[in-house]
Amino acid sequence: GPLPDLVRDTARIAEGDLSHVVRVEGDDEIGTLARTINQLTRELRLWQDRQHTWSRELESRVEGKTREIAETREHLSNIVENVGASILVADLDGTVVSANTHTMHIFGTKPEFAVGRNLDEFAGEAGAKPDVLLPHLMRGGTRTHETRIQAGDGTFRDLLVIHTLLRD
Repeated sequence: GPLPDLVRDTARIAEGDLSHVVRVEGDDEIGTLARTINQLTRELRLWQDRQHTWSRELESRVEGKTREIAETREHLSNIVENVGASILVADLDGTVVSANTHTMHIFGTKPEFAVGRNLDEFAGEAGAKPDVLLPHLMRGGTRTHETRIQAGDGTFRDLLVIHTLLRD
C-alpha cells in the first residue's frame, strides 16, 4: 500500500537523497503528506545549494586572504632583509629568535648563528639583560644607547643600539 511506500521514500530522503521524489497518489491525507514532503525536500535542496555556494565563496575569500597575508609577509621580510641595519629579534628571555642578513656585516656572523644566542652578546652592555630592559620597554618606551663591540674578525665597531618591544 501507499503507507509503506511513503515510509520507504521518506527514509531515502532522510538518508540524504534529496533528489528523490515521493510518489503522490490521490488527494487524501497520504497524498497531501507526500506533496508536503516533496515541498520540504525541494526547500532542503535549495538550502543545501545555498550552503554549498556560501562555502565556496568563503573558501575563495580565505584563499585570497591567505595569499594576501603571504604576499605581505614576503614584502615585510624583504624590507627587513634589505634595510641597512642589523635587526635582531629576541624573545622575552633575551634569546635571539631571528636576525636579518645585515647581521653578518656588522657582527661578522651569519644570521642563523646569531639565533639561540643571548641578545646581550650583540648589545654590548649589561643594559640589554631582560630583567633590566623589559620593565622599561613594557611601559611603552624604547632604549637607545651607543656601544662598542668586537666583531668576529677582531675589529671594533661603534654601534647605535635601539631596543623596542614588538607586540603580537
